[in-house]
Amino acid sequence: MGLPWYRVHTVVLNDPGRLLSVHIMHTALVAGWAGSMALYELAVFDHRNCLPETVPRPVGPDTRLEF
Repeated sequence: MGLPWYRVHTVVLNDPGRLLSVHIMHTALVAGWAGSMALYELAVFDHRNCLPETVPRPVGPDTRLEF
């Protein structure tokens, strides 16, 4: 059915080419996930509902906004 996880790690560590390919594949998976999440955020972002407009601010004649 397959090798146990500790045996797979031993095989990968003892083969430099396989170790490099595993690292490259992991980098590709992480970069693909980050790119897909960035595209998702762009797709659902609504510029009409930005944070500065949704933060409640005190309103009145004696109100001072300090930044």
